[in-house]
Amino acid sequence: MILIVSTCKDPLSEYEFVKPLERIVQKCCEEYTVVSYREIKEGVWDKIIITGTALKDFDYIKYIKNFLWLQESYIPVLGICAGSQIITKIFGGKLEDYLIIGRKKVEIMKENPLVSMEKIYSYFITSKVPRLNKRFEIIGKLNGIPVFFSVKYTRIYGVVFHPEVFNENLIINFVKRL
Repeated sequence: MILIVSTCKDPLSEYEFVKPLERIVQKCCEEYTVVSYREIKEGVWDKIIITGTALKDFDYIKYIKNFLWLQESYIPVLGICAGSQIITKIFGGKLEDYLIIGRKKVEIMKENPLVSMEKIYSYFITSKVPRLNKRFEIIGKLNGIPVFFSVKYTRIYGVVFHPEVFNENLIINFVKRL
């Protein structure tokens, strides 16, 4: 079963950030469930997708301890925007204020199971970007900023952009290949 973790404080935001992911996941698998970031706990999941949320919604950061068990987990995880921020913080990285909004070209730097192209156009709506440490591998950059990364020796990925907008195949590949 796939767990989709909503990082949305306001339930109305789920129409923009959670429902599109549900639609994509339904194309490739039958079983999934959605849980709030406030209620997540360790469980038996095949894969986890941690969603994005509204530009100024940072309530999920108060609940970062709910995700600490991921440090010891072998479950594939895809963190999208806010989800990538959670992954960054859990594995010792920092977040830096930096506004990116709109369609941008991401340069893919490293072979990975989620995208095969050298460049992808991606949709951004973020005000924080990761400052990664040695525990991370950079997969893609935008103007020198890491916007697609993984935690070394795991199947944990973070994307600062929203693949549910322009890169549905990234999500499908995550669900089918990992």
